[in-house]
Amino acid sequence: MRQIALALLTLSLAACCNLGKKSPPSSESSESGTAANSASTAPTPAPAAPARDFTGRPSLMVSAKDVLDEYKNNEVRADGKFKDKIVQIRGKVGDVKKDITDSIYVTVGTGATLEIPEVQCFVKDGEAKAAAALNKGEDVTVIGRVDGLLMNVLVKDCVINPNMKLCDRMRVALGGPGECKAGELTALHMPDKTEIAVVCVAEKEKFDKVTTSASLKTTDNRASLVSSSQSLCMAIMATEKGPIPQPLIDKVQKALDTL
Repeated sequence: MRQIALALLTLSLAACCNLGKKSPPSSESSESGTAANSASTAPTPAPAAPARDFTGRPSLMVSAKDVLDEYKNNEVRADGKFKDKIVQIRGKVGDVKKDITDSIYVTVGTGATLEIPEVQCFVKDGEAKAAAALNKGEDVTVIGRVDGLLMNVLVKDCVINPNMKLCDRMRVALGGPGECKAGELTALHMPDKTEIAVVCVAEKEKFDKVTTSASLKTTDNRASLVSSSQSLCMAIMATEKGPIPQPLIDKVQKALDTL
């Protein structure tokens, strides 16, 4: 399943399809009396849903090696690509320390000895417990706002292993079964051997392109793509034996809408 999910999520982006809404037919009549009698009462528009805040979601997902190579090669170009953007970075844990103001930071790199520079991630409030659980050399994923190069590549307001947190939210929304397992792609392993990997994005255009492309490629009944335009999240579902039960697909759809 992991190979299926990875393949779907790394597809080249498909061309964006713009779907226009047709205007309702006019109820005007040349005879005012007829128009008055035949015109239907316009339905009261539903109140607009509160705007969702996607500002904490990544606009880029890269490896620590890619970020560090970019900054070592050309800082100006790297700033144009990463600075002031929310970026998801995966790599190896270096140090977990505090600076002179007692701010907690985690360094993330490739695992090479005496690596300079590294990604230096200052963790967000509430992430102290997650930082304390890290061990040097293990795989980690962080999300934060890139602040540029100052000896290290500084990243602010970092969340540690966000995919695991997202997976746990999906597990709770489905009623608590299964276990979240981290890897290159974090997935919820259900008791019936179904696996569910969830990805959320910040941009509607990117969401449309990825879901369109992935949907066209999902032809195996052992894999299914479920997406929500409300949350801009998608779930890749796969099982050893198909097809995936429709009730589970419906529950995942409902859960995605609330993420």
